[in-house]
Amino acid sequence: LAREGWHAHRAGRSFLSRLMESSWHHAVDWIEAIRILTEGKAVKLNVKNMPSLGATQAFAKALKETKCGLTTLETVVPGDEGLQVFAAALPETKAPLKILSLTVCGIGDKGIVYLSKAMEHSRCSIAHLNLAGNNIGDAGMHTLVCRLLQPGRRSRLTYLDVSENDFQDDGAMSLAEGMRSE
Repeated sequence: LAREGWHAHRAGRSFLSRLMESSWHHAVDWIEAIRILTEGKAVKLNVKNMPSLGATQAFAKALKETKCGLTTLETVVPGDEGLQVFAAALPETKAPLKILSLTVCGIGDKGIVYLSKAMEHSRCSIAHLNLAGNNIGDAGMHTLVCRLLQPGRRSRLTYLDVSENDFQDDGAMSLAEGMRSE
């Protein structure tokens, strides 16, 4: 499918539309697709239809194995379980990923533990993180603040969108404290 996509791309048809028509459960398809799409350039990739945990696993494997110019990724992972798989790949990715948008994924407090742990890693270069429209509660906000916003942490985070989540006063207070300590 990746080779077919390349020919469609060269012919002017949308390669990403072909990507979305496929289930893409094989890492080799994702690896080839990422190589074709980036070709050494800085690239923004929008994969808003990660249909299953299998597809997320294949995509995560491709990110770890493919040296590419992917700098911006907007995707949907299937909840906390999908984020666990995806986050495990972040410290090992060969892409210079700076912007990550995981909006409306059903991510909760458990998923935030996986993501924040990955973002603490010295090889993770994400500076812009959009988590809007998820299910992050007070405990998840506290985790984000403690792991990513406190002085002395390795996080490179400069932008964080957590609008439309489930946190209440305690989560908002954690965020305010984390921003004050910056």
